[in-house]
Amino acid sequence: MFDGDETELARREQQERSAIREAFRTTFFSPGPASEIVRRHLARFCCADGSTVRISPMSGTIDPLATVMAEGRREVWLAIHADAGIDPITGKPKE
Repeated sequence: MFDGDETELARREQQERSAIREAFRTTFFSPGPASEIVRRHLARFCCADGSTVRISPMSGTIDPLATVMAEGRREVWLAIHADAGIDPITGKPKE
């Protein structure tokens, strides 16, 4: 790869990170009731405040597939916060 190609690739990656950060901050962390409603809904859906262990209603034992799926949802919550530069515990910018 040429130096110019690497520079262009780095520039595009930085643009993408900036765009994602701005979009996530605008959607999930801007002041106002709509953002708060979306954030609360996403927190519930992504298991942000609770255990991801799921118990099978049929056997009464831990359901490994449902648990892994719930943990994947939590990973989405953490990824959104990381990409937005927001601490998932405090809800405040990391910068």
